[in-house]
Amino acid sequence: MHVTVELYGTLRDAVGHKSLSRNAPQGATAGEVVHELGEEYGSLGPLVFDSEGRVRPHIGIVVNDEPAERDTVLAAGDTLLLAPAVAGGVSLR
Repeated sequence: MHVTVELYGTLRDAVGHKSLSRNAPQGATAGEVVHELGEEYGSLGPLVFDSEGRVRPHIGIVVNDEPAERDTVLAAGDTLLLAPAVAGGVSLR
């Protein structure tokens, strides 16, 4: 099945693309697709996964504009978005 993966911030920089098209098997989870990307793009893995293979807490996983978990099952045509948390800004006080 076809899945689109969108990457933001340092994750986009690590891969060199904002969006990727992936073919995933039926029933694939968001975590499985992300893990495959980490293997394919070596610089992406350490940004997304900790030393025990867990998704780092500051990495957001979104499927079709809804917050998702690593075990969220994907369907054909889904869009999987990965983005690191953004910090900083200006106080308006």
